[in-house]
Amino acid sequence: MNPARPDGTAESGGTPAPRAERILDELEAALRQQLRLAGNRDYDSLDELNRKVEELLGRATALPGPLSANAAECLRRIGTLRKHLLLSLAGRKDELAGKLGALGRAKRTLRAYRGST
Repeated sequence: MNPARPDGTAESGGTPAPRAERILDELEAALRQQLRLAGNRDYDSLDELNRKVEELLGRATALPGPLSANAAECLRRIGTLRKHLLLSLAGRKDELAGKLGALGRAKRTLRAYRGST
């Protein structure tokens, strides 16, 4: 049995203890939930969950290395989830920008008709 040191590494091998994988698993689950919330357009809940994700990202970046193969694979999945989330949010931003532009054009059209009467 390899007891873990406070820095999260096992005493004999210098590899991260299971604590590192728990943090990464939590982060992956939170990102999956954010992706679901973005798909459901629940941006208030997504924003609340973002605080947890940021805290977990901070803890994950402070993990000592080298990481196990499982942790490295989890990091790859996390990277993919972040890309999907960013694409989803960027798509929604573009959609809202288009609607805002249409609203502005409609307002200008109404002002033009109002001014011509």
